[in-house]
Amino acid sequence: MSVEPVSTSATPSADLISSRSQSMDRADFLKMLTAQLRSQDPLNPMSNEDFASQLATFSSLQELQGMGATLDQSLQANLLLGQLFNNTMATSLIGKVVRAQADSVEVGSSGTASLNYTLTGNATDVTVQILNSDGKVVRTMTVPAQVAGEHQVQWDGLDGDGKRVPAGTYTFAITAKDADGQTVNASTYFEGSVSEVRYVNGQVVLLVGGREVSLSDILLIREADDEAKKG
Repeated sequence: MSVEPVSTSATPSADLISSRSQSMDRADFLKMLTAQLRSQDPLNPMSNEDFASQLATFSSLQELQGMGATLDQSLQANLLLGQLFNNTMATSLIGKVVRAQADSVEVGSSGTASLNYTLTGNATDVTVQILNSDGKVVRTMTVPAQVAGEHQVQWDGLDGDGKRVPAGTYTFAITAKDADGQTVNASTYFEGSVSEVRYVNGQVVLLVGGREVSLSDILLIREADDEAKKG
């Protein structure tokens, strides 16, 4: 008696494995496995090893999906917790003096401006360049030898020709070398009292001396009366 060939395709129809969710759940897997068993070649049935392998693969996949969902929830919780911590901490900074990394300074129509920087080593040659918004150097100042640490230079607001520069924002850069002519690294910053806390696009921004400062740029925080104690 002849035996009619049986399709060996292991792919079930779409209606047997359809699911309302984006990922396969246990019911979908059982539907697919049942359809696969029905469609197998009776002369060459699926071995027990293959069956066990598919079960193990599906079990591992489900565990990985569960771990992924748990990790995603944990990351979201950490993000919300971090944001809450930043918001709470930011409000406590009002009235405190903060130091923020910055290479810009505001100059008015009169008065001087303080240029703050830190040297990583002793320097015998220190040069301060002040640039306008177009990147043009308006003033170059030479500073006497300085030791490693914090320093401040007062700019009188005049350019290289002795003329008052227009009020606005200027940047400054420090170039320093030691006695051997080797470069000494310098980092610029500014300090001021926090007068206000703002929220810009979901991020905390501090208002320091009329300037907006991000929390990530803060280098140091201290009480306002610490300056008097230092003096």
